[in-house]
Amino acid sequence: MNKKDSKKYEKILEEKKKQIITELLRDNEDYSGLSDESMGDLVDQAYKMAEKDLIFGMSQNEKATLQMIDAALERITDGSFGSCIACGQEIESKRLEIMPYALKCIKCKTAEEKETMHMSQQSESLQQYIGDDALGGDSDESSDIGISDSLD
Repeated sequence: MNKKDSKKYEKILEEKKKQIITELLRDNEDYSGLSDESMGDLVDQAYKMAEKDLIFGMSQNEKATLQMIDAALERITDGSFGSCIACGQEIESKRLEIMPYALKCIKCKTAEEKETMHMSQQSESLQQYIGDDALGGDSDESSDIGISDSLD
């Protein structure tokens, strides 16, 4: 990926990160009194000051998204951004426009999702075959006898 494109995606990633943090600050009553005038750049200052506090208050999805954004920014720095981690091919620009922190190209991500769906279907089939009644009526007991939700 060329430097111009890398800079474009870096800007997109930084904006997405700021957007998530701003929403967290807006939703977090502990930080509702912060303002641009008193703290300089609200997002930068709040992120630096309260990262640990915010992490505890955010959803798993927000945490995962911020981690993926940070990892993508690191890949921009080390020059590996835009390459699929599975096949090494360049990730399609349309995909990066929608999800700039994507790790895999469409082909590899689709294959991964199909495999995940297949494993989930196998697990559901096994559960139907065994049935909850066969396990004493308590599905939590399945873990006690070594039956897991996914087949490896």
